[in-house]
Amino acid sequence: MAMALSACGSEAPLDCAKADAAFSACFDENAHRSLDERFETCILHSRQLLLSGVWVTDFEWNQFHEDVDRSQKGGWDESHLRFGENLPQLAGPGLRDVDTGDGAAITRNTFVGRRRLCDPYPDFDRLTVDRVVSWQVLARGEEGAITYGPNASQARSAP
Repeated sequence: MAMALSACGSEAPLDCAKADAAFSACFDENAHRSLDERFETCILHSRQLLLSGVWVTDFEWNQFHEDVDRSQKGGWDESHLRFGENLPQLAGPGLRDVDTGDGAAITRNTFVGRRRLCDPYPDFDRLTVDRVVSWQVLARGEEGAITYGPNASQARSAP
């Protein structure tokens, strides 16, 4: 299915196998850059999109729960407290505008960002945040307040 996509509006079909094969060399050539800059440079991304959802962070944990039909209703449920594998992380320069404070945070965000079109690390999905349109902290807690894993019987929620 990815082969049917076109990169950045080009006429040529997207060849993810070729792009992913070139990733290692590109990553090594850009060793002088930050990790985020290397991923940004070496992985093909979509055009900019308007995205919204709930971003959950705690210690080294970072998951983005994208709105699908919830954004139409404007509501917020607690789906972010259920463990989800392969949910994307957020990265990029636009996140500097979001102040989640120290410790755990649940934040509703709307931002202009890009999806990876090809990815040599499919189990490590990231959305690039270029510009934050709006954000609101929904909950905060001390470090470890909302961290959980796939074997946890129940998530601990931030106060």
